[in-house]
Amino acid sequence: MISTLEIFGLPQDYLNGGGHFANWSKEKAEGKDKKKAKAKKVNKQQAKMAAIRAKQGFAGKQEEQRPTHFDL
Repeated sequence: MISTLEIFGLPQDYLNGGGHFANWSKEKAEGKDKKKAKAKKVNKQQAKMAAIRAKQGFAGKQEEQRPTHFDL
C-alpha cells in the first residue's frame, strides 16, 4: 500500500506524518508573525493618511446630510 501511495506522488513515510506538511506548525507560527507585520504596516499607513487629511483640512468623516422632505 505504501509503495502505491509513492507511485501517486506522495512522499515516503506519508502515513506516519512525514511529507508535505511535516513543518506545518513552524509555518503557522511564521504566518502569525507576517500577519502582525502586515497589521503594523497598515496601521502606519492609516496614521500617515490621517495626518495628510488633517493637514489638508479634512476633519475626518463628513456627516451625510439627509433631505428633510421629498418633493414630487
